[in-house]
Formats: sequence, structure tokens, C-alpha cells
Amino acid sequence: MNRPSPQPPVRDVVFLVADKGMEAMLRGFFSRERFHHALGCGPFSVDPGRDIIVDPGRDPGVFLRAHELLRLYEGEYAHAVVMLDAAWEGSPGADAIREALTTRLKSRWDSFTVVVIDPELEAWIWQDSPHVAQTLNFPSDFRAILERSGH
Repeated sequence: MNRPSPQPPVRDVVFLVADKGMEAMLRGFFSRERFHHALGCGPFSVDPGRDIIVDPGRDPGVFLRAHELLRLYEGEYAHAVVMLDAAWEGSPGADAIREALTTRLKSRWDSFTVVVIDPELEAWIWQDSPHVAQTLNFPSDFRAILERSGH
């Protein structure tokens, strides 16, 4: 698995995401007090300016290079999260994306997860339904907040 490092990781978790929309969604989520309760886990620290990396290659870039991009963060972070949409030109589909990324990452990371959003994030985050805000524990006007922020 992970090569032993001389010292324990300094940071909790690094997020590799496919676009600015995902970054904005995570920034909003992590700005809430006690966000970890919505995830059903213990507290952890996230510095959105440092711990969220956006791949300029978007979804296909994350699919092809996640393991290489995250190599830069080995030893600095205890956990990695890779997030991308399933729908993009040439996509092999959600299950194949998850399987391929898991295979590539497991040789380097002991603790990681691959989140493949199907249908894509934009398709469900912008739908006119109160359930999205409730599920993510967002304020009911989060879409207006995103629009005002330019995302």
C-alpha cells in the first residue's frame, strides 16, 4: 500500500475535483458549522484554499491523471477524495470509472474514496427541489448564494 513516511501526515484530507462547480459546492458545504454531522463522521479540518484541488482537465483529466496528481500529496494528507461526474464524452460509465480509479489509487493510498456523480452534479444541484438542500444540510437559498458568487 502506501509507502511508510518518516512522519505522520500533517493534513486530514485532500479533495481532487473535476471543476469549479464541485469546488464551490465543497467550499459551501465545509463553511457550515459542524459539517461533519451531515456526513455522519467525526470532525476533521478542511482548508478550502489548500485542500481542494481542481483538475484543469475536468472529468476526463481526473479519470486519467488522479493517481498522478495525488502523488504530490502523499505523506502530507491522511486521506484522499476524488470527485468527478460520470457523464462526459468518452466516459466508460460510473462503475468503470470508480473501478479504474480505485485500482490506480489503492497502490499508493491507504485511505481514499472515489465519488462518481451520476447524473452529473449540475443536473441535480440546480433542480427545483428542497430535498437537495435538506440532504446536503445546505441553507434553502443555496442556489441563490451560488449564483451571486458567480459559480
